[in-house]
Amino acid sequence: MDYAEEIKTYQTMPQPGMSPNSAASRYSPGRVKSVQRIPRMGQPLDKYISTSYMERWNLTVRMHNRRFTRLTNAFSKKFENHVHMLAMTVVYYNFCKRHSPLGGKTPAMKAGLTDYVWTPSDMLALDMWTEGKAA
Repeated sequence: MDYAEEIKTYQTMPQPGMSPNSAASRYSPGRVKSVQRIPRMGQPLDKYISTSYMERWNLTVRMHNRRFTRLTNAFSKKFENHVHMLAMTVVYYNFCKRHSPLGGKTPAMKAGLTDYVWTPSDMLALDMWTEGKAA
C-alpha cells in the first residue's frame, strides 16, 4: 500500500481589493501559498499525491449511497447496516458499473479480477455477509 499526506498552507490575508468582512472573503477558499507532499508508507509516486483523488471518491460514495448524504432520512440506525451498505456500494461501483474512461469495462475487469460485467443479481448472490463473520 502506498500512502502519502498532502499539506496545503493557505494565505491568511484576503485577496487584494477584497474587504476582509465581505461574504466573498469569508466563504471563498483562500489562496494556496504552498503544498507539501510527504510520503508516509510504501513508495507513492509524487504525481499521484493529491487530495483530489480522495475528494472525488468521497463524492462518488455520497452520490451512490444516500446514507452518506447529510440531512436526509436515509441514515443507518445500526453501524452494521451502514457497513453493509458501504460494501454493496463499493462492490457495485467496481464490478457492476461500466466506466467509459476504461472502454466500457468495470474497474474489476480492468484489474483482471473478473472477465464480465456483473449484474446486481450477481452481486447480491455473493454470500459476503456471512463470509466476513466466519473469518
